[in-house]
Amino acid sequence: MNDSSPSRAPGLLLVTLGTPALVEHGAPIRLRKKDLALLVYLRLEGKHGHSRGALAGLLWGSSREDNARHSLTQALGRLRRHLGSEVLQVGHDRVGCDATLDCDASLLQSAIASQRVGDAVLSLCAGEFLAGFQAGAGAEAFETWADGRRAHLRTVAVAALERLGEEAEEAGEWDRALAAGQRAVELDPASEPGHRRIMRAWNALGHRVRALQHYERLTEWLAAEFESGPEPETAELAEQMRSRAPRPAPEPASPPAPRPFPAAERAPSPFPTEATVEPGAETVDPHPDPPCPAPADYWGWGSVAGGVAGFAVLLVVLWRTGR
Repeated sequence: MNDSSPSRAPGLLLVTLGTPALVEHGAPIRLRKKDLALLVYLRLEGKHGHSRGALAGLLWGSSREDNARHSLTQALGRLRRHLGSEVLQVGHDRVGCDATLDCDASLLQSAIASQRVGDAVLSLCAGEFLAGFQAGAGAEAFETWADGRRAHLRTVAVAALERLGEEAEEAGEWDRALAAGQRAVELDPASEPGHRRIMRAWNALGHRVRALQHYERLTEWLAAEFESGPEPETAELAEQMRSRAPRPAPEPASPPAPRPFPAAERAPSPFPTEATVEPGAETVDPHPDPPCPAPADYWGWGSVAGGVAGFAVLLVVLWRTGR
């Protein structure tokens, strides 16, 4: 069971970045929470299989062992009806999931490992791992595992976006650089390289005021959350912008909008994603963004319905064409 297998599970995609779901031909399949949690764990950790006892304790740890094993058997039966026996491999005492089931987290890591960092990464970096998802009572061991995986994938995603943003800046593609910086800040609000990229992009697009307003919001947020100020490099960048004359806006007059992201998979950000200042104008933003919420309130994800279908189709198309 490895990610290089040429045979794929037709029409199926396991979405884990953002609101989790098992998607078939663009439509989410209704699964019980613990069924979905079990599938996510097996897909990302199940190359060599896991014992039934370990899986029962992972998700039904508060139940008696015989009851937990029965619940596991029932969950596996429901999942096999959607996945088939080739994808979900259930033995007498061990259970595994084959990598032929496409999973966005695995696709992201494979793309980064193979140096294929392109615009598809913007779609793959759709949000936090299992954003807002709780498996329920008795699944404390699963939640601990998910927390560790979430931190790892956030680091991986922000690093990929940093590389994408650098490439865009070198090519002078400031709309792409802006999109990469904004997505990095959505995933990690404390990522100052992402904030600096946003500032440079707004400035290059002729919106110095917008860049400096972003810096002021960042400064206020860091003071409120960490009782600290921005990094010296960020402060120096802002000072350089203050001391320079406004840069002329490029043609066309209005700056290019960043590539759209799947609405249902985005986190609300305290930092702006669309221009509210006329090109070249050095005036106060008439629609200032709200202050940054505390980290505990940051991930206000929407429902998977309405957004995941388009995201899933885009994800599969971008992955197929990029291989």
